[in-house]
Amino acid sequence: MSRNASLDIEPRNIADYPMAAALATPERPKLLMVTSIAAAPECAAALGTMLRFSVDRAVTRVEGLAALRAKSYDAVVVDSAIADSDAGGAELLRKYAGEAVVLEINFAISGVGRLAREVSSGIARREQDRSHAMRLARAAIESDLKATLAGLLLQSQLALAEPEVSPQLSNKLHQVVLLAVELRQRLQRPFQTS
Repeated sequence: MSRNASLDIEPRNIADYPMAAALATPERPKLLMVTSIAAAPECAAALGTMLRFSVDRAVTRVEGLAALRAKSYDAVVVDSAIADSDAGGAELLRKYAGEAVVLEINFAISGVGRLAREVSSGIARREQDRSHAMRLARAAIESDLKATLAGLLLQSQLALAEPEVSPQLSNKLHQVVLLAVELRQRLQRPFQTS
């Protein structure tokens, strides 16, 4: 059996890949394929159709690195034959991929359908990880703001309780307390994103 015999290059409908459909944006996501298989052009065309991605091809690790330096990608698919023959080069591809999902796939035994599923699920995992990180960061910032606000309220109220506070300063401290209370109420409402 030839190295390309198992490639299934029939384009399918994007509806078969819901994560890819959900990620479709006005600017098409970009995929870089690093493989030297003879059917790479057909495979790239089929993947582009199935996932609605813009697909670039690189035949060698050096071409792949040049492509990664030239533009950013959402996903990079490296043929395991290239990765196995040049482990250091494959590591460089991972390093220069930036935020792209990097997948190592054996093109000799994988069909386009499997490639599409792997890319789609890899990008979906990355988006879930980003979303989780954003929720954690939002919670940490909110917690810090609430702690700072509690300190501001406490210090303002303690300053107001001092007998030597002038009426003019007392009015300003009351304004600080009112602003802090308003901010605390806003922070207690659920954060909404668009």
